Amino acid sequence: MGIRHPTRSSAKRSFPLTEGEYLLRLDDVANTLKCWGAVSHIRNSLQKVKERPRIGKAVSIFIDMDDSGGRANEWIYK
Repeated sequence: MGIRHPTRSSAKRSFPLTEGEYLLRLDDVANTLKCWGAVSHIRNSLQKVKERPRIGKAVSIFIDMDDSGGRANEWIYK
């Protein structure tokens, strides 16, 4: 899942969401991470990553999805 932050210069011309839509999208992402049980993993990974997101640069964080039968199974293609 990608999360893109609009910069001030690009917000009007290329970012497709309003501020309200963007905040709703972030809430969606946060709720999904809670359902996956990945919140602490994401926090720890963000603290350890050397690169920082910036224009033209994404930071990837891999989430190990469990096979324990939890809600994560909804997202795993088998």
